[in-house]
Amino acid sequence: MYNSSTARGFTLLEIMIVVAIISLVAGLAIPSFISARHKSQAGFCQNNLRVIDGALQQFALDHSNALPTAMTDLMGENPYFRDLPVCKGGGVYTLPTTLGGKPACNLHGTL
Repeated sequence: MYNSSTARGFTLLEIMIVVAIISLVAGLAIPSFISARHKSQAGFCQNNLRVIDGALQQFALDHSNALPTAMTDLMGENPYFRDLPVCKGGGVYTLPTTLGGKPACNLHGTL
């Protein structure tokens, strides 16, 4: 015989309310996480651009004010980087063509 006083469980309405609350919280939190991730990537990229700029200045001092033509030129016998910098957002770094120019990322701009 079925005894309703010992039955345990949730009703469909209770489950639907919990799912709705979780969906609402996720809908509010996920855009914040995405925004924080993009800000973090932009900050990391700006730091890489500072490092690249320092390496360019050192390269120019060592090579009579000549600029490298490619990032791999900074990785020769006496490398200016331990590893080539990589944009975490998937951007590509470009080197300046003039001595006073700044390196740039196609996603996050210049210094």
